[in-house]
Amino acid sequence: MQVILTEYDEDWHIENEKRDSFAEGMELGQRNGMEIGQRKGMELGVQRAKEEAVKILIAICQEFYLSPEEIKEKIKDKYNLTEEEAKAALEAYESHDVPFQTEEGINK
Repeated sequence: MQVILTEYDEDWHIENEKRDSFAEGMELGQRNGMEIGQRKGMELGVQRAKEEAVKILIAICQEFYLSPEEIKEKIKDKYNLTEEEAKAALEAYESHDVPFQTEEGINK
């Protein structure tokens, strides 16, 4: 039986472990960062679609000569907005797309 004996280099081993752990941590961080970015992007896309839908509903309601109060009630009911959010959405629409504030944040 043949046995090969080599000298154990503890410093080399520690550096290798550090390098491997660092690479693993970077990969995990990048993967988590991409997931967070995708989730935030989806949330932003949904929010913007909701804002556009609110604008369209306001325009349609105005074409049918609904009062501002009736319009606010429609958008509150249809899009689950608070009284303040509905008022802000209507005011933003009437002042040509000034951002309005919802619970999710500032809408543009």
